[in-house]
Amino acid sequence: MKFKIVYADELDKVIKAKNAMLVDIRTREEYDKSHWKAAVSLPMDITDSYEELLNKTQPVIFYCTHGGSSMKLARYLGNRGFDTATVIGGYNALCGYQKKLQKYG
Repeated sequence: MKFKIVYADELDKVIKAKNAMLVDIRTREEYDKSHWKAAVSLPMDITDSYEELLNKTQPVIFYCTHGGSSMKLARYLGNRGFDTATVIGGYNALCGYQKKLQKYG
């Protein structure tokens, strides 16, 4: 297992500390509707192109809706030499964290 796990409440700190790229692997329609700030859209349907599109020297954090698909992708690319991580709980966890921040500050 060559990938890391990132929790929603630590995502922004990890991105900043590692100068990581945040990748939303949901459909383009889902991304256009709503996405986490600073995320780029690379939908799962281009999986074969990830190795060509990503830089092995820059850490990459993936997220999907619930976290399962991004975990599989992070594991796959991690085993191929990329520095990868996945957001546990995916976009749903990020939205939950954001609501908690809005409610409690």
